[in-house]
Amino acid sequence: MECTIKEYSETLISELALRDELEYEKELKNSFISLLLSIQNKWRMLQMDKKQKNRKNGDNKKDEAGSYLTTVIPYHAGMVPPDIPTLQILIKGTLTFT
Repeated sequence: MECTIKEYSETLISELALRDELEYEKELKNSFISLLLSIQNKWRMLQMDKKQKNRKNGDNKKDEAGSYLTTVIPYHAGMVPPDIPTLQILIKGTLTFT
């Protein structure tokens, strides 16, 4: 009976550790997505503000400095999602950017 209890306890501990790792990964991914959406919203607001200023000033020329992004997150259709260390680096870089 003690052997069975010990075996189940070890299994329970390993399963709880796995659950904690998965929970951390989920929180990290959610944080990354939230920051990405925040940056996209800021970018949209900046673009809308520029358009409104151009309309008010009667200036229809396009602002060359705002026509491209300064940061690109690499993504290819066949690529697997970034691993945890990569997400951590991107989040830390994003936090210093915003």
